[in-house]
Amino acid sequence: MGYHLIGAGRRQMEDAVGYRPKFSKWVRRLVLAHPTPTYLTPIAVVTAALLLGVAGSASARDFGDRVDHRLDRKGDHIEQRLDQKGNRIEARYDRRATSADSHGHERLANHLEARGNRINARLDRKGQRADNRLDRRGDRFDHRWDRRH
Repeated sequence: MGYHLIGAGRRQMEDAVGYRPKFSKWVRRLVLAHPTPTYLTPIAVVTAALLLGVAGSASARDFGDRVDHRLDRKGDHIEQRLDQKGNRIEARYDRRATSADSHGHERLANHLEARGNRINARLDRKGQRADNRLDRRGDRFDHRWDRRH
């Protein structure tokens, strides 16, 4: 009789009468029936998560650095193009002002020089806006990346 109540025959008796234990009792029996995997599985999962987190953060940092570098290169390229354009415009207006001045048109020379200066100032502002825009884009990327990782 004890074999069926507390021994190895308990399972056979439960099956014979159609007994189904509550979920909590079923989990407890499962854990007690397999103690080693129950103990080692959480340790392995936490260790794997920590290792993947360290490796993931290193690759995330590399990716973030690549994006920052790309945005910096783009900003440098825009700045270079604007400088070239400004130099071409300045040279053109200088030539016109020199020509006007040599022909005695001092007022026209002053006007052309002032116009060249205004265009250069406008190009400088445009370059600053492009730099600010790229900086904001980089900051937004960094913020999103930091939230995700």
